[in-house]
Amino acid sequence: MVIKGTSCAGAARIAKHLSCTETNERNELHELRGVAADDRYGALREMEAVALGSRCQKPFYHSSINTLAHERLTDEQRAHAIDRLEAALGLSGQPRIVVIHRKKDREHCHIVWSRISLERMCAISDSHNYRKHEQVARELEREFGHARVQGAHIERDVKQLDQQVQAFIRQLGDLMKIQVLKAGSTLSGAGDARFTLAALELSEDQNAAVRQTVV
Repeated sequence: MVIKGTSCAGAARIAKHLSCTETNERNELHELRGVAADDRYGALREMEAVALGSRCQKPFYHSSINTLAHERLTDEQRAHAIDRLEAALGLSGQPRIVVIHRKKDREHCHIVWSRISLERMCAISDSHNYRKHEQVARELEREFGHARVQGAHIERDVKQLDQQVQAFIRQLGDLMKIQVLKAGSTLSGAGDARFTLAALELSEDQNAAVRQTVV
């Protein structure tokens, strides 16, 4: 599963993209929420009008959820995926549009939310959005039994953290290394991946007492 998204502006441009039939065999307006209009452009114009009362330059959050052809979502799964993504992005309850596109047996859905909080009349933060996309995608893959798609952000951050943990352990004194191993083996239960990496690193330590603790 691949989830993409970004904050953006331009009701007319977004409506044109959502309405495109030249490259999509199916183009369905699946849901309108929190707007009076009954069409894509009208709904987006409403959201855009609300944003005029704020200083926000990008009042929309446009996202897409893509799956492989043989992993097409059911209506229930799609609704669940959209709601999970919405919650992760901090957009729960915001006006939204959902459009389903299908091309060559592959189906994906577009979701456009209003970022403007009516209570505060300012934009809801879009910080760390790429990581949130990947986190939700990995969770949904496990829930739906879908193949895992390699992400670029969370995996990179985890790798950097692993390297930092190992570098930190290398500079510890022998007694502290032993204490780390003992504490880690107690707290990790079945074994955490980072603790396992640390243990492997210390299994080759120069100090015999440290190596013996690993064993």
